[in-house]
Amino acid sequence: MAHSNIRVWVRAVVISFILSAVVTIGASIIFGGGASYFPPVEWDKVENMTYGEAAAYINQRAQTMSGWEAFRNGLPTWWFWRQLLQGWALLFVFGFLCCAAVIRWGGIRSAPSNPTIERDAPPAGRPSL
Repeated sequence: MAHSNIRVWVRAVVISFILSAVVTIGASIIFGGGASYFPPVEWDKVENMTYGEAAAYINQRAQTMSGWEAFRNGLPTWWFWRQLLQGWALLFVFGFLCCAAVIRWGGIRSAPSNPTIERDAPPAGRPSL
């Protein structure tokens, strides 16, 4: 019977892993985005400008990126992977705790392999109808 209880927890881990991975990657694409600067911003010039001039100078060079472009551009960087893994870990823990609450307090128990054997067996000495 202990083996079947382990299966419930393994399922909780697998469900939490898959859902958190899908949500993390999907959210990074859907809610992602940003700006790239071409030609590159000359930061030496920006330091000597007023705030309004600097904002106008940077906005002239800014090109917006979609979430998919930002996702593809971020793949080779360690910073991107670190942020993605932190988001995934947070969602994994949250999902697993939700599964644990349902398992623990929701009364989910593993079913016997064949519960009808004992229930449907005829009493000893009586023929079945």
